[in-house]
Amino acid sequence: MEVEDTEHELGESDLSKPRVIHVIHDKQGQVTYLLVSKGLLFKKMILVPANRITEVKLEPEDKKSSGEVVIKTNLEDE
Repeated sequence: MEVEDTEHELGESDLSKPRVIHVIHDKQGQVTYLLVSKGLLFKKMILVPANRITEVKLEPEDKKSSGEVVIKTNLEDE
């Protein structure tokens, strides 16, 4: 699942788009964190708290990927 951010700062300079690689749940089954991978040559893993998720698009606009998650970011997150 691809990741888009509200400030368009996460991965804008990378060759590949950030992607969710793992979803972490608590004991009740609620999503607590998303593990996001970004970068092609210099990979970086980012742990995103669930309270930063603003929208989940199950059917992406390009109809090619498995969906999209929109997260709230600010400049300090990059």
